[in-house]
Amino acid sequence: MKNLELILEDIELADSNTHNTFNVYYDADTKLMHAFENDAKLLPKQYVYRLTCEQDYIAKKYRQEILEYRLCKVTPEDEVCLGDIFMYGQFNQKI
Repeated sequence: MKNLELILEDIELADSNTHNTFNVYYDADTKLMHAFENDAKLLPKQYVYRLTCEQDYIAKKYRQEILEYRLCKVTPEDEVCLGDIFMYGQFNQKI
């Protein structure tokens, strides 16, 4: 896990049983996303996710609905990033 890239910061996870926020990182080596709990009093929780399909396929096939979920107004220049796909939630598999 040395090639972690921060993709989302201070988000709430729907499948978490905590009220704390999480930072989500992408591991380019394993193609996994790691959500690390912020401000945990005891042992911070960590969740690991993978996409159910390839990122490029999801971004192209579901572009409009993902961007409509994430943005108020979608323009032709808007692109779907990994953070958008993660927040949309339909293509995440918790492992």
